[in-house]
Amino acid sequence: MEIYAARSDEANVEPLVKKLREAARKLGVFAQAFGPELIVSERHLLLAYEVSSRAFREGTNLSNNLENEVLTRAAASTRINEAIKIIGVKDPEHFLLLTNAKGEKLKKLLESIGASSSKPKFKPEIATVKKTFGITSEMLKNYSLGDIVLEAVAMAGNEN
Repeated sequence: MEIYAARSDEANVEPLVKKLREAARKLGVFAQAFGPELIVSERHLLLAYEVSSRAFREGTNLSNNLENEVLTRAAASTRINEAIKIIGVKDPEHFLLLTNAKGEKLKKLLESIGASSSKPKFKPEIATVKKTFGITSEMLKNYSLGDIVLEAVAMAGNEN
């Protein structure tokens, strides 16, 4: 699984996401896009993928497909509509792509959404991350921002 910073020539988010889903299905790969504003690290998305995959294996998934499950878990949410608002792509010219596509399949996937990719730089909006994930100054005295977000991702959907 790899993460890429991507920019698409698509004008709007909705067609971008639709084309990404269609291309991933045709190519037989996993691909999910995220807004970069709240992604604290590579581990954030990789953990969301790992937790989601395990949920599908164990039958504890919250969503009907792996892409939505990963988006939901990365947002530390239990509702896809809420997750899309929190961590979904907001700008087709600036998003993160989590995919297992490599080589020719990656090239075709990017072409299908009119995108170029580069190595991601994780620069989350700290105040927004704190507010979204309910992180207090007290919590930050003992744990890093990244560790708190990872804990929230790991626990999403396991509140019972």
